[in-house]
Amino acid sequence: MRASTALSPDYALPRTPQARANRILRGLLEEALFGLPFLDSRLLQELLAGKEGRRAEALVLAGLRKSPVLAKTLLPLPLPPAWREAAEEGARGDLRVPLFPELLAA
Repeated sequence: MRASTALSPDYALPRTPQARANRILRGLLEEALFGLPFLDSRLLQELLAGKEGRRAEALVLAGLRKSPVLAKTLLPLPLPPAWREAAEEGARGDLRVPLFPELLAA
């Protein structure tokens, strides 16, 4: 099997804003957890392009505000200002009590 590239016929961007937002969030998580480059990628630029891209970005912002765990996971990344603001807002909503608070100070 060969890998999909922009020039191969099986390469396609997600069409719906929801699918684009999911792909963006997956790429951000891959960068945060595994160090795979995504924020500076051409794929991200293509996912954010056009009307569907603007809608997907709004869904990403809503997802960051809604999920404290996702927001805290992505905060160390060099996010764009609006995304960072949404992640910080989402992280403030985390009401879980840490099991080992002394580790947070370290």
